[in-house]
Amino acid sequence: MYLINKISDEFIKEYTKNNLMWYVKKAVWNKRCYYICTLITIICPVVSGLVFFVPVGDICSRLMSEIILGISTIAASMLPLFGYKRNWGMYRNQAEQIKTILAEYLQNKNEYEIIKEIEKVKLKTHEKWMQPFHEK
Repeated sequence: MYLINKISDEFIKEYTKNNLMWYVKKAVWNKRCYYICTLITIICPVVSGLVFFVPVGDICSRLMSEIILGISTIAASMLPLFGYKRNWGMYRNQAEQIKTILAEYLQNKNEYEIIKEIEKVKLKTHEKWMQPFHEK
């Protein structure tokens, strides 16, 4: 926020702040989802193995074990399906690029070029997002 507060033009300041915060929030969300799904895929099989050997009743422990393994399978499937790790990296990279643009342009005191440069970076990222749709 320090770099954003150095911008004198109110429109550019809000534009930059909104873009940066959006990418930071998306990066944090995807990072959390990635870690949660990964932890579930690690912990559930261990818990399932323990539950399987609990002398509660053969059918009950077997059913609980299968449910826990099912949860693990769903979490493992969500990782590549939603691409949490890839998204986390892309959003984080975008935020860092915006910070770099801010530092460079504020050093040169040419803050009116900030919007143009941020849009260039956003366009590059958009092209990466669209790449799977263009491949045959």
